[in-house]
Amino acid sequence: MSLRTFIEDRNGTKASLKPLVVGIVALVLIIITFNSFFMIQNKKEIAIKTKWGVVAGETLTKSGLRFKIPFYTGYIVTDGRIQQVDAPPQTMTTGDKRGVELDYVGRYRVVDLRKYYTKTSNSSERAKMLINNTLIASLKEQVQESKLVETLRPSNRSMQTLNGESITADKIELGRDSLLAVALANSKISISEYGLELIDLKIKHFAYNKKNHDALYKRMSADLDAIASHNISEGDGQKEIILGQLAQDRKTIESEAKRKADETRGRGLAMAASIYNKSYRGYGEFYKFVRELQAWENSVDENTVIFETPSGLMDMANRHKK
Repeated sequence: MSLRTFIEDRNGTKASLKPLVVGIVALVLIIITFNSFFMIQNKKEIAIKTKWGVVAGETLTKSGLRFKIPFYTGYIVTDGRIQQVDAPPQTMTTGDKRGVELDYVGRYRVVDLRKYYTKTSNSSERAKMLINNTLIASLKEQVQESKLVETLRPSNRSMQTLNGESITADKIELGRDSLLAVALANSKISISEYGLELIDLKIKHFAYNKKNHDALYKRMSADLDAIASHNISEGDGQKEIILGQLAQDRKTIESEAKRKADETRGRGLAMAASIYNKSYRGYGEFYKFVRELQAWENSVDENTVIFETPSGLMDMANRHKK
């Protein structure tokens, strides 16, 4: 390939790329021009117009295409959706000097972008800090003015143990839900000054301060030990009563059984004596003979030597021998 041919091919390639380069440059200029004169507000955002960098106008909540003049007018945009604020657990003291730990979560949204921008410079982190400070102060005020039972119980409903036994608890006047509603109402007023709307406030966790856990567990353990000792004592007393009653019942049963056995034995002996009496009266000689044989059997064995001397046994033998 000659030098002239190479130069001609190169010039042809450059000529073919010119329209593409011009198109890209034109597109970039259009985008820059569009962004300089227009602002697109989506449905998740709220905006407010500015003039020479100063807020002017009202908060714009509807989405759409906004016209602006470079270096003269502009728009401040922020998130208009509901957002959540969640602070670390807070240590507080109740009106009856009980240390408690409270963990809460709140929801809010921006409603007045003019106030919001003035107070927070459009910083969500600063907005959350201001909300937390307000909520903590309001909650502490309510907790410090209330007894522990008021912060724990929502109502005066009856409480029962696992065994179904009713527990007598201190009565409350307002309760946790009412205290939370008062804290929410007070916080709403203060937070509205920042262009924010506090939607709700929920308690995630409410318990004794961790520093008091050991003392609380010891006191609960002592109370349960006292209840257990009382129940054991009552059980031992009932046991002795039952054992005494069982011993008395056993003696009564044994005495009654012995009486019935003696009566039965007496009737049997009387019946046997009557039978023997009837038998002896009818067969006297036969039973006399049987008794004599029994006497011989019990008195004489193979080693017994019998002498011819007067005796009852010899007389009986001689009598039967004859």
